[in-house]
Amino acid sequence: MKHYLTFQDDKSDKFWQIEVSEDSFTVTYGKTGSSGQVQTKTFDDEETCLKEAKKLLSEN
Repeated sequence: MKHYLTFQDDKSDKFWQIEVSEDSFTVTYGKTGSSGQVQTKTFDDEETCLKEAKKLLSEN
């Protein structure tokens, strides 16, 4: 599962991406056009990973 979101207004141009792979996900975020910052989290199982990823998506 991979989701890519963007936000643009008069002062901001940002992106946020999440990529889920089995029991971990990687979030990349930052200014559009940059490589951004990367954070990876690993969970005990795939079900927990998907639950947490969906929670993050509902916040954005």
